[in-house]
Amino acid sequence: MAQIGQNQETISWNEIVSFLEKNPYQEKKILSSIKFEELDVELDVWHIQPVNPPGPLSCVLFSQNLDYRTSSLEGRPVVLRDQCTQLQEKASTHLKGRAWPVRRTAEGIVAVSTEELPSKWTDLGLCALAQLYECQLVFFNLEKKTLNFIPADVRNWSKDKPIYFIQSDARAVWSPPVGFSVSAFGKWVQEKEDNGWTIEWPVCDGTLVELKEKAAGLQMTVGKILRDELAKRIGRVEAVRLFASWV
Repeated sequence: MAQIGQNQETISWNEIVSFLEKNPYQEKKILSSIKFEELDVELDVWHIQPVNPPGPLSCVLFSQNLDYRTSSLEGRPVVLRDQCTQLQEKASTHLKGRAWPVRRTAEGIVAVSTEELPSKWTDLGLCALAQLYECQLVFFNLEKKTLNFIPADVRNWSKDKPIYFIQSDARAVWSPPVGFSVSAFGKWVQEKEDNGWTIEWPVCDGTLVELKEKAAGLQMTVGKILRDELAKRIGRVEAVRLFASWV
């Protein structure tokens, strides 16, 4: 249940969803106007918890740091600014190579730390955030039924790193039910795909000949197929097999 406004009127999550579906301004995101910080909504045994202030860094800290989660709303912006500065400093020493251009990486970190609009975030900034906090991120959109992974190539994910589930606008996080483990992650993703969700699977590199050879090694039957389609199919199979190995 949620309490909204000064009169603390109690409404259900279903009523919130119904309002969103009818609201012509639903892109404004009703969750951003909720006054009470700890809205805790059960959804298929998972819980959605609003994060304020919104943003990828705020969501990661909310998921990872109990002190941040329990801190005051007035104190969180100060923490975010401090963390943003520390992340930029850490990036300069920990993120090396052509994949991490110094200026773009720093700008990306600032965006995911301070900007509320998803259009301001960059993949580089999100990947730097995940890399520096040693975590893996799943961005979900309930309305569009989409799942995106950060880092994008989940074939390089590790079962030893925590996975945080973040709403696509970074205004809320999903908290898994008690007992949820990495061994259940692949099944959970598969269930979402079976229910019509669009999953951004990795794409395998290589020529058509190379991809067909790899498909044969994976015991995949491909027949006549375009290179791009085969690259997507192989990437998905390799990701699914990785998840299945997490026991």
